[in-house]
Amino acid sequence: ATSLLVAKGMVEALRARGKLPGHLDEVYIGVLDTERDSASLYSHLVPFDTLVLEPPYSPSRYTAALRQLERVGYPIIILDQITHEWFGDGGVLQMVAQAKGSNDWAKWNGPSQEHDAFIDAVLNSPAHIIATMRSKTEYVLQDVEKNGRTVKAPVRIGMQAKQREGTEYEFTTLLDLEVGTNVATCMKDRTELFEVGGKIGR
Repeated sequence: ATSLLVAKGMVEALRARGKLPGHLDEVYIGVLDTERDSASLYSHLVPFDTLVLEPPYSPSRYTAALRQLERVGYPIIILDQITHEWFGDGGVLQMVAQAKGSNDWAKWNGPSQEHDAFIDAVLNSPAHIIATMRSKTEYVLQDVEKNGRTVKAPVRIGMQAKQREGTEYEFTTLLDLEVGTNVATCMKDRTELFEVGGKIGR
């Protein structure tokens, strides 16, 4: 839902600048949905079209789906989510595990190049891309206010994006969503729209 709200704001900004294409009949967001069409649960937030991607989640299939959405001409494309491309059924790690080769280099060579081609396709897309990734989580004890007292309680926090190490830093802006509250912390930003370290409520 958060990515759709961000995309909604981007549509409004592009509309104000007269930068929206005229052939899309007021639907300016394309969603690549790898979550069993779960995006449809949020159709009340903003108009969007969905392309559902099912396994195998190979990088080349992600790239082909992205190209399909680009050909339609959506100015904003949401990739929800790209974790499957690395960890999912038919994703890079499974491709490597099933590869024939006498050594690790041979097994990684093809899948790694395919992954790099997918990331290049995302970074060079003519559309504004919002890519979501699951994160590895763990519980930490934090002080929580309860019945007028401060007590220690386990709180689930996100630790690292579930993708190839460092992939999240390829993007122009990186927002880390807090589990439960969806408060976003800006981890990186080259647009100067956000303050690094700043928190943004939904």
